[in-house]
Amino acid sequence: MKIKKTTKIICITLLSIQSFFIVSSYNKLPDRIAIHLNIKGEIDNYGPKVMLFILLGISIMLCFSFYYVRKQPMKFNYTSSNEKERDRISRKSQNLMDYLNINTQLVMTFLVAVFTVLYEKYTPNLIFIFYFLILLPMVILFFISKIL
Repeated sequence: MKIKKTTKIICITLLSIQSFFIVSSYNKLPDRIAIHLNIKGEIDNYGPKVMLFILLGISIMLCFSFYYVRKQPMKFNYTSSNEKERDRISRKSQNLMDYLNINTQLVMTFLVAVFTVLYEKYTPNLIFIFYFLILLPMVILFFISKIL
């Protein structure tokens, strides 16, 4: 129960950060913004800045989708017929949904930050920022969850 509440708080906080980034920088952005970067961090596609709200909508939809899937543990395909084993697998699958939800929101927050706050400032360093601010915490959280 504590993990579920913590996940909800973290995801709502990340959604709030995304909303703040978009609202605070929307008027400062040009009409066409970068919407895709290649592996070198170079901009290779542009789109209207309204796309930021679509990105926020996708992020909200993903967050609620993970909550819905988490609330339906019986929909997972359990192979065990033992009740104790089934409960253990159910808890692990719910924790997996929480983990995926937090990581998805971290990535979406990073994308919103790149296309709003960090726009045209730190483009060459985006790969470095991505690996150390997003991927590293995801790997650490994964291994911590394996230990517990």
